[in-house]
Amino acid sequence: CICLTKQQNPIRTQLKLLIFHPYHVSLEQLIMSQTALLKYHKGKLFFDNVCLESLASKYQTPCYIYSKNAILNAISQIKSAFSILPDTLFCYAVKANSNLHLLEIIAKEGIGFDIVSQGELSRVLKAKGKSDKTVFSG
Repeated sequence: CICLTKQQNPIRTQLKLLIFHPYHVSLEQLIMSQTALLKYHKGKLFFDNVCLESLASKYQTPCYIYSKNAILNAISQIKSAFSILPDTLFCYAVKANSNLHLLEIIAKEGIGFDIVSQGELSRVLKAKGKSDKTVFSG
């Protein structure tokens, strides 16, 4: 996930990125890796093959940008790692991020939800999450 901010000054428009990454890595490491989500192409920075400059122009900033491919890949890796336990219910903690689009992606993959409030349950159900795959921990 990255937070994209567009700042204008009299000389030029500048894009600033705040990168949320589970490991402590530099921007250069993120751009140079073989599976990099951040890439330069013709002098423009892309995140998961989407031009950040065009996103900054289309949407108000700051805005948060997620990679659906990275989310799906992470879910696949978790499922694969625990494949020897076929009846395991994986739950996403809604308090970590209750963005409806994110919850929809997770629900479509059959992942359950860990909730602590009626409001979180409401968001899970709006995202087409299954109530029988929802654990109330509050």
